[in-house]
Amino acid sequence: MIKTQNSARQKCMRNVQSASFAVDEARLYLDTHPNDEKAKKYFDKYNTLRKKALAEYEANFSPILSDDINAAKDGWTWTDEPYPWNEGV
Repeated sequence: MIKTQNSARQKCMRNVQSASFAVDEARLYLDTHPNDEKAKKYFDKYNTLRKKALAEYEANFSPILSDDINAAKDGWTWTDEPYPWNEGV
């Protein structure tokens, strides 16, 4: 069970990382080519995928960004889980 959960966690994290990479690269490109319509569509597509990947990871495992924490409601528990960059180990 733990191995399956770690495998699912890793898969979700890879989805976050790959979409984030695409968004970051597109953003850098658009900084110097702001009128490239194809690049803007690419950015929007991968930005949407990144948001979905983040939401999926956080719904199944733990928050990645402090933006998504409600400390008053949930407490300060996001540090109780293994950090995502430690691959949940």
